[in-house]
Amino acid sequence: MPTLDCPVAYRILEEQKEYGPLADFSCGKRGRQAEREINRTVSQLFGGTCPMQMLAVVLEKAAGADDYGRQPLIGVCGLSRIKSQGIPGLADGTDIAYIPAIGTDAIYRDHVLEDGVTRCGSALLMSAMVVTRTMFGGEMPAVLARVLPHNKGSMRLFREHGFDKLGLQMGENAMFRPPDLEPDFRR
Repeated sequence: MPTLDCPVAYRILEEQKEYGPLADFSCGKRGRQAEREINRTVSQLFGGTCPMQMLAVVLEKAAGADDYGRQPLIGVCGLSRIKSQGIPGLADGTDIAYIPAIGTDAIYRDHVLEDGVTRCGSALLMSAMVVTRTMFGGEMPAVLARVLPHNKGSMRLFREHGFDKLGLQMGENAMFRPPDLEPDFRR
C-alpha cells in the first residue's frame, strides 16, 4: 500500500458550502451503490441540501495543495445526534451518535499514514470518534452506523473500531458501537 508523504489533520467544517474540496470529492466512480450514496451525501453537504443536519469531519493532508491550492481532502465523515430506538441494551430515546456517511476519496483509498499501518479510513473514523466525544460533553456515547451489506470495506472498518452488526434495518446492516470505548479503540 502506498504511504502518504506527510502527516494528516482532521477538523470540523464550520461552513460546508464554502469548502471547495467537497465539490471535487469522489469515493469512486465504479457505479457501486455505496459510492453513489457517499458521493451524493458529500455533494449535498457542499450544496447545503442535506436532508439530515450533520457535522462534517474532514481528514486532510497537513502539507501540500491540490490543483486549486487547497489542503488536499482525504476523506469526510458526517456525524449526527439522534435518539436510540430498538437497540438491544439501550433504552429507547437515549441520545446516541449516528454516522450517516463516511468515505475516503478514491485517490487515497488504499493509502496508509506515515506509520505504515493506519489506513486513511481508520484515521478518519478515529478522528470522528474524538469529535463525537466532544459533541457529548466529554463522554463517549453509543454510536450507530448503517452499511450496505455488500460494502465489505466499510463493514471491516466499523468492526475493527468496535462496532458490532445488529442485523438488517431498512436493507442495511445496523452497526453499533457501545458507549465508553475510547475514540482510538481497535480490535
